[in-house]
Amino acid sequence: MAKRPAPAKNKQNPTSGRSRPIFEWDKHPVIVAAAATVATALFVIQVFNDVVLPNMTFRLESELRESQQSLALIEQAGQEKDDRIAELTKQIEETGQREASSKEKTALLEAELREAKLAFMLSPGNPYPNGLSTARIGMARAQILQVYSSDRYQIENIEADILTVTIPNSPIKWATYYFDEQTDTVKHILFGVDPRAELPEDFLQRRLVEALGAPTASPKPYFFRWLVSDRWNVLKSDEHSYVVLPSPHLLAYWPNE
Repeated sequence: MAKRPAPAKNKQNPTSGRSRPIFEWDKHPVIVAAAATVATALFVIQVFNDVVLPNMTFRLESELRESQQSLALIEQAGQEKDDRIAELTKQIEETGQREASSKEKTALLEAELREAKLAFMLSPGNPYPNGLSTARIGMARAQILQVYSSDRYQIENIEADILTVTIPNSPIKWATYYFDEQTDTVKHILFGVDPRAELPEDFLQRRLVEALGAPTASPKPYFFRWLVSDRWNVLKSDEHSYVVLPSPHLLAYWPNE
């Protein structure tokens, strides 16, 4: 009789009886890459904190100090400029005050000098103004020109027989000499004050009265004659001039006395 085949033995699973492998997450590529990224980031942060940030802070602080120093210098320069302007303004004001005071003193001195010249324009008993008695009636033309040869005088020949001299720094502004046609000598002289000068009222009349006394005759209003030392006639018919000529001669337009 045939033998029955023996029952088959159960085959064991190759994996049965073995432990499952453990998952190593720290070796996973993603984890490794992430860890590397984090490490790099931490390194960068550390470098930034330890190196970059201090250097940047130092540079910014240096720039800030330089800016503050520059600002301080600018403010100092501005203050110095303001101080200089104030100093110059003060000097200008003081100079102006001194100049104003000097001008005022000069004006006062000039006024005193002018008053003194006006007061002593004529001497008692002398028909010639002070300082102008060298050129006299009877002198030749050449002599008159010699008297006024200085550059300070301006001479003008109005006509052949008339010569006018401008007198500087004198109450008498001009003197006109009339010459005799035959002898070419002075026959009479016209002295004039500046009509533009600010002179007291009746200035010339009062000076003539002070020097020569009361007029000898006044044939009509505003015509006055003085006889001086029985030699000279002094004639005045306006506010700004008078004539000296030998007595008994009179001017052609003079009214009969």
